[in-house]
Amino acid sequence: MNRITEIITNELIVKKHKLEYELEATINSKDTPIDDKVKKVIKLLNKVNKVTNAFTTFESYIKNNNNNT
Repeated sequence: MNRITEIITNELIVKKHKLEYELEATINSKDTPIDDKVKKVIKLLNKVNKVTNAFTTFESYIKNNNNNT
């Protein structure tokens, strides 16, 4: 894996961890009204899913690219 693929991989991992932290904080928040909490949790889950899919797609790309070299 070259430097750019490591940077991209690390960026995706960090982004996912940040979103998961925010998701956990939102779920555990006692100050947020339930309707707002539900909306925010769903929005964060969609973002986590998007990053997870991007990571999976990128890993697949790297694997295919390495197999073709």
